[in-house]
Amino acid sequence: MKHILLVSLIGLGLLLFVLYITNPDEEDYKTWLADRYDISCPDDSVFLCKQGSMTIDWQSQHVESALLYTKVQEIYSDHDTAIVIRAFGILGHFYAY
Repeated sequence: MKHILLVSLIGLGLLLFVLYITNPDEEDYKTWLADRYDISCPDDSVFLCKQGSMTIDWQSQHVESALLYTKVQEIYSDHDTAIVIRAFGILGHFYAY
C-alpha cells in the first residue's frame, strides 16, 4: 500500500513538473496568434497591428498566468467590429476557446 502511494505521489510530482516547464510564454502566444489568426503587432507600435493586409487596432489584453497554464483574452477592433480572441495555453501550446 505504501509503495502504491509513493509511486502515485512521484507520478503526480512528475506530471506537475512537466506542466510547469512546458507552460507557454508570451512568445509562444505571439507565434500562435500569427499562425492561427494572421495577427501580428510590430514591436515599435503599441496599438496598431496587422491582420493579413488590414490594419487593426489593439484595444486590451487580459493575461492569467498560473504556474501550470496561461489564459489570454485580447480585444482588437476593425473599424466598428470587435475581434475577441481567447486562448488557453498548456503543454507548450495554445488553444482557442
